[in-house]
Amino acid sequence: MVLTLLPALASAETVNALYRVTSSRAEFSSQPGGTPVGIIPVWTNVEIMSIEGDYAKFSYKGYNYYTKVRNLEKLDEPDYICSSWAQNAVEAYVTTHGNSDPSSYKKPITRAEMAAMLVDDIMTKIRGWFQVWQTLPGVISDTRLDQIMTKEDNNNIYWFQISRLLYWGIVPAEKFRPNDCATYKEFTDALVKIVKYEVVNRNQHFSKAIIDSFGVGGDTSPNAKSRRSKLYSLSRKLTIGW
Repeated sequence: MVLTLLPALASAETVNALYRVTSSRAEFSSQPGGTPVGIIPVWTNVEIMSIEGDYAKFSYKGYNYYTKVRNLEKLDEPDYICSSWAQNAVEAYVTTHGNSDPSSYKKPITRAEMAAMLVDDIMTKIRGWFQVWQTLPGVISDTRLDQIMTKEDNNNIYWFQISRLLYWGIVPAEKFRPNDCATYKEFTDALVKIVKYEVVNRNQHFSKAIIDSFGVGGDTSPNAKSRRSKLYSLSRKLTIGW
C-alpha cells in the first residue's frame, strides 16, 4: 500500500491588527489556497484576525476570507478604521472637533458611550435637542423607567442618554449595565430599532443585511467588542442617507 503524504497545514498565528491592501490584484477566497471569489480594492483597510503561512484571514463585508500576506502591509496607530469611506468620515470628524483624540476611535466603547452615540449622533441630529429632551413618546411609563434605572445608571455621565434608550424601547427594559463593553450585535440591534422608531427608512425595510452592505469592515461577529470608529461610521452612514 502506498501512502500519500499531504502537505502540513500551517498553524494559525493570532494577529487582530489592521492592515492595508497594497496590491491591485489582491484576490481573496473562502479558504487558504482556495478558488478566488473576488478582489479587494487596493488601499482598503482590513482587520486581520490571523496569519496561516502565506495567507491572512480577515473579515470583509460580514464574512471571513483569506488573501495572501504579500498583498498587505501593517498599518500604524493613526490608521484606526476598517474601510476607506468610514476612515474618511472619522478623520473629518476628528479634524472639526479639536478635543477629539484620534487614537480613542480604535478602542472598544462601553454601553453608556453607545447610548450617547445613538442619542446624540442620530436622534438629536434628526429631531433636535428639544424633542429629544421633552416631547418624543416612550413605550414605558416614567414610573417604570425610574424602577429600571439603577444607581450605576444614574451616576453615569450619560445617564440621560441611557434613560432615553430605555424610555423609547430601543434597548430591553432591564438592567442596562452601562460600564460593560458594547457588542456589535447590541449596537446594530439598537440601530435597527432607532430607524423603526423614527420611520426614516425611505420606504425600505432597514435590517442587519443593509448594515452589512455598508461594508464598514472589521470584526462583525455578534459578540465582538465595538470600536468607536465603527459605531460612529455606521451612525454617520445612517444620518447622511443610505
